[in-house]
Amino acid sequence: MAITSALKTGLLLGAAAAILSGCASFNKVTEAKDAPKGERAGLSAQTLGAGDCGTFVWTADAQRRFILFSQTDKNYALWDGPGGKTRLTHLSSAGARTQNQYPQQSYEGVRLDLREPQPIENGTRYQGGTLTETQDREWTRVTPVVGVTVCKPNA
Repeated sequence: MAITSALKTGLLLGAAAAILSGCASFNKVTEAKDAPKGERAGLSAQTLGAGDCGTFVWTADAQRRFILFSQTDKNYALWDGPGGKTRLTHLSSAGARTQNQYPQQSYEGVRLDLREPQPIENGTRYQGGTLTETQDREWTRVTPVVGVTVCKPNA
């Protein structure tokens, strides 16, 4: 009987240890999932000067990474793409111009298409859109995005 009791106690302790080690492993997996290696943080904050206007674009997912900033009149955009932060040359614009910016903008290998405009103070909010990246005409990546075009009033 003493052997049976000792065996039960040993089995219970072993099961408890296995469960606890499983919890520790689960926490490690969860932590790794929450902060994947190599995940981009997005662009740093961009500041408009008095009288300047710009387009600010974020991913339309839970992370809401700031991935594109452009000023159409300066003919370039800053983009946080798969290869890191890049300065893109502006190629063309289309759509209804608001705050001196266009909802459709094309750059080298990247096309922005903002949709569903809503007026906001000093700007326009776009509730949807896509950022399409084409690499060497071999593959295309489409990212759902949201954005705003705003102007900083003159002092």
